Amino acid sequence: MSAGIMQHESEAVRIQVVYEDQQHVEIRAFAVDPSITSYNNLKFLLMGAFKLQCIFAITYLSRSATSLDSQIYLALNSDWDLDEAFQNASDPILQLRVTKIKLEDDEINLEDDIVQRGIPSVNNKIVTKTTKTKAISKHISVPFKHTIKNHISKRWSRLTSAFNDSIRHSPVTMAEWQAFLDEEGQLLRSRAEDLRMRVFNGGVEPNARQIIWPHLLSVFPAEMTEDDRSTYLVVKGREYARMKLRWQGLPPEKTADITSMIMKDVLRTDRSYPYFAVESNHPNLLKLFNILATYAFTYPEISYCQGMSDLAAPLLVTMTDEATTFWCFNALMSRMKVNFSSDGSAMMTKFEHLSQLLDRWDPEFCKYLKDCGAGDMFFCYRWILLDLKREFSFNDALRLYEIIWSTLPHNSLGGLPRPLSAPRLNRSCSNPGTLDSKSDANCNDNSEAPATYYSHYGYGSPFVLFLCLSILLQHRDHIMRNQMDHNTMAMYFDRLVRKHDLNKVVIKARLLFSDFLRTELAPESDPETATPGDYEGVDSSISC
Repeated sequence: MSAGIMQHESEAVRIQVVYEDQQHVEIRAFAVDPSITSYNNLKFLLMGAFKLQCIFAITYLSRSATSLDSQIYLALNSDWDLDEAFQNASDPILQLRVTKIKLEDDEINLEDDIVQRGIPSVNNKIVTKTTKTKAISKHISVPFKHTIKNHISKRWSRLTSAFNDSIRHSPVTMAEWQAFLDEEGQLLRSRAEDLRMRVFNGGVEPNARQIIWPHLLSVFPAEMTEDDRSTYLVVKGREYARMKLRWQGLPPEKTADITSMIMKDVLRTDRSYPYFAVESNHPNLLKLFNILATYAFTYPEISYCQGMSDLAAPLLVTMTDEATTFWCFNALMSRMKVNFSSDGSAMMTKFEHLSQLLDRWDPEFCKYLKDCGAGDMFFCYRWILLDLKREFSFNDALRLYEIIWSTLPHNSLGGLPRPLSAPRLNRSCSNPGTLDSKSDANCNDNSEAPATYYSHYGYGSPFVLFLCLSILLQHRDHIMRNQMDHNTMAMYFDRLVRKHDLNKVVIKARLLFSDFLRTELAPESDPETATPGDYEGVDSSISC
């Protein structure tokens, strides 16, 4: 393994940024994970930190190659420049300078695609204020809103019993899996939701994950028998082989940039886990490389971004077969690809949603974060980008992922609608940081949010945000007691990488999510009066 790869394999790099224009100079400090921070990610963070709506240049302070005492600023224009900056930046932090570029009117067309993709306008943010949400709500027909509420309330009694039992259930075993199938091995439609509920409560036994994970990820079309699934995997395996051969047949000069980036990440993905603690030419690493490269060249509009290797690694460890892992990864990315969009709009939306949820449960802590410059929630970047995979041990991350997937209904991973803007939520809790479910019952609901569908939280995956909220509330007292600022807090959470207690986080998240559903959805619906026709054509992205 090259020394260059290992030089910045730390979990966090501290960054100090100076932004200057003709009017003022502003300084911000934060920490990033170098293994998942790309050039586009960095631009997105800077645009959010300084509220930039202009063309800007980035330079970094580096030691001169001829003299260790002299320091010069070098241009930072690509992923390669950023990698060089991480490796050769001045100690002890990476110092950046952001400068506004003034262009003449005839030098820039505001409709230019590069400008539109690279600099999202604040005026066109996905997340808007409550007033716009209410306006949108007025255009939703009343029958449609009631249909959604009835659809959610139909399963309310089952949700309540599952959420209220905060004791970890035993994982789903292979023997229990058979009870969800008919005599031909078809997953019974009447038991599909029960399966997801069981996984949500207890996870999946390791030796059953190869069988159950593809169902949670909606890899198989509905109503397939066991024989159908076996045939389907053979067909999809051949399709994957053709896709892989297609990019492997391209001239090296057309693939070198992407394949080099992928290999660099593969060589530093989960190196402490036995499956990946191997030589650089080991078949395990080659499988991971092939999966990521095939995806990147099959979907050039998405391509490859740092962090994708983290998402694929648990799938490969579990599925072991390269082709099957690819199709599981492909299904997962149909939901996760928005996190890697170059304009950063989805991540900005999720940050705003998390901030709204925090303000709902703990307005005091939310205000504290805003006052110390952390109200943008950028310190949660790694959490949201990777569905919190790095925050837990690898084995715990496997269970975490299957729990998250169990909250998504069948076939919900693809074709998610673009989210509506989120309503402003106002709610206070007597003791938001506690793990005691009794204290959560003391929360008072003062929400004036319109009765709309809430699955837009987290771009259709709201439970991830409640996991983030759970972590924040568990550490809020320590953060406030020690008066941590934005940078100190970011470094604090970086020291907790792979050290969080999954059981505590999940139990608290389930209680929060249960309370959210109960107070926002259940009271206005009566499951006893609902009819089967009320639910047709409704895609419930918060089904558990």
